Amino acid sequence: MESMLHPPRTALELFKILPEGTRCQLIDDHIIMSPSPIWKHQDIVKIILFRIESYLRKNPAGKVLSDVDIYINEKNVYRPDIFFVAEEQMDILGDDGYVHGAPHLVIEVLSPGTSKYDKTKKKEIYAEYGVKEYWLIDPQTLQCTGFVNEGTSFKSLPSSQGSFTIALLDIAVNLQS
Repeated sequence: MESMLHPPRTALELFKILPEGTRCQLIDDHIIMSPSPIWKHQDIVKIILFRIESYLRKNPAGKVLSDVDIYINEKNVYRPDIFFVAEEQMDILGDDGYVHGAPHLVIEVLSPGTSKYDKTKKKEIYAEYGVKEYWLIDPQTLQCTGFVNEGTSFKSLPSSQGSFTIALLDIAVNLQS
């Protein structure tokens, strides 16, 4: 933790001095706290991570990460469930252990406390900052809703139940196995 010479003056300064592991995000200059995810949420994250990791072992194209802060700008620091940093954008992986810039792929497994942000504000910011593909997964219904970037806005992909294909990597993910 940084030593404090002065009290935090911005939400970002306050965010940066929170203890490591604090379950929160900076969304539109507001610190949003959230409880730990439910077990169904974690099972889905594990399935998707395993599928992407298996693919990347055979087809090195970048790095898949989970539960790491992404500094998008001064007012938005997100912690998506899963994201992919392509080989050509490895420079966004900071020496401080965080990500500074938008990855190519973001996958959010919805939680009651943050789903409204995932579907609105975060989605808008991800599109504006160049995330190429964005997926929202409902852990209760296994509804998979995807979006691809068309410049600075997302176009919806067909929704599906229990499975989806990550177009960026051409990976089919079955959540029911």
